[in-house]
Amino acid sequence: MYRKASISSVLAVGFLVLLCGRANAQQSWAKGLFAETQHDFGAVSRGSNAEFHFDFKNTLDKDILITKLQTSCGCTQPSIAKGRIAPGETGTVVAKFNTTSFTGQKSAVVTVVFAEPQHAEVQLNVSGFIRTDVVVEPAEVNFGSFRDGDAKPVTLKISYTGNSAWRIEDVRSQFSQLQVSLERRDTSARGISYLMKVGLKKDSPVGEFRERMTLITNEQKTPTIALDVIGRVEPDLILTPASLNLGSVPKGGMISKRLVLRGPEAFEVKDIKCKDLRFQFTKPEGKKKLHFVNVQFASGQAAGKIFDSIEIQTDLNGGSNATCPVSGEVL
Repeated sequence: MYRKASISSVLAVGFLVLLCGRANAQQSWAKGLFAETQHDFGAVSRGSNAEFHFDFKNTLDKDILITKLQTSCGCTQPSIAKGRIAPGETGTVVAKFNTTSFTGQKSAVVTVVFAEPQHAEVQLNVSGFIRTDVVVEPAEVNFGSFRDGDAKPVTLKISYTGNSAWRIEDVRSQFSQLQVSLERRDTSARGISYLMKVGLKKDSPVGEFRERMTLITNEQKTPTIALDVIGRVEPDLILTPASLNLGSVPKGGMISKRLVLRGPEAFEVKDIKCKDLRFQFTKPEGKKKLHFVNVQFASGQAAGKIFDSIEIQTDLNGGSNATCPVSGEVL
């Protein structure tokens, strides 16, 4: 009797270990998609626009689907633009720190719930300290969208209420494209203010950027204040849509799409290529600021995923090119 009980206990423990191992494996595939799973905002001013983008990429051979975002604290509001991500595509879970309704040290756990290809949950950790004695207007350095070399400088007012000896000693950022000037203004019993002018150097990389800059003060307890720096450098060639998702295409089927290519001056489309020979293109003729490229996909009889890119070569600025990722599936 004792021997039977021991064997049963061993089997039960082994079964639990097996279940735990399987559960951990189910979670690990999803966690591995994320470049980062935690972020510390540091010290930020009240009312500032503090948000962090948890980027991930679908490295699997099938779609992933996020069905729910949960947060452990109202100090952090999570959001996602698109829940279904095709193979090779990227997505972002945005964690926005509520610096208007909350103050002091705050932290939250954002739980990302996956339903496909199988259930999994990933926890993203955020934290930060929201100051009440510092106000920055506007709440972030936002350059908007611009072509390289055309970014307009952004001027911010930094107001501090407290010790009259308080001062900003330095401004730092890992984003080397920034140009910053700082001017101390009012000093009174009510506090101190600075005007900070932030510009952008030429030859900035094309695309969207989200960086941070840090104000270094002479305070001992909380010497730094973080600010978001965002913007988008538009390319010479603007391709719409930026990517093509063909969806599900039946065997032997045909699907047509259209790309719009826009430039700052008249240009000619020299060539259109794709390694997948099932794609065919109608190359527009002549020099124009706006070109329409007709795309046809003949699926053939082979089922499987579609994952490739369309390369469009032009004579703009000596040879500017545009790339359009394409995805889908032949059923």
